[in-house]
Amino acid sequence: MSTTKKRIDGDIYRVTPFKGRKALRINYRLMKLLTPSIGALSGMLGSLKSKEIKSLGDIDIDGEAITKALDGLFDRYSEDEILDLLLMILENTERGEDGKEVFINEESFDEFFSCSLIAAFKVAVFVIQVNFPDFFSQAALIGTETKEMDG
Repeated sequence: MSTTKKRIDGDIYRVTPFKGRKALRINYRLMKLLTPSIGALSGMLGSLKSKEIKSLGDIDIDGEAITKALDGLFDRYSEDEILDLLLMILENTERGEDGKEVFINEESFDEFFSCSLIAAFKVAVFVIQVNFPDFFSQAALIGTETKEMDG
């Protein structure tokens, strides 16, 4: 399997695609976790696509939609479950280059991301994009359909 490389926050990360069963497990957990939240935000995100945005002031933030999305996210998963999923997503990822690559695991996670947790999420999004290129658009579509059915 070929790897995909990207510089994120000054560091090089290499992602090896997941094997079949692991991909299925992670995709299932991601859909279960994120689809309702993405669906709750889809109306707001859709309106952003139709606007020309020149600054943050041009964005109408729907606080209620964001609150619902986050409430749903935290209701569905515990802190440990989110950490376990994040570590599972990052498991096939290496940080570094020129023979100094280190796989991300529990120990290296603490070392790499102790001062920048947002970088861990940026890398996770990169891993998701490599393994599931249409994930976010599909999750938004499914989340919107589910939201409409719940009415």
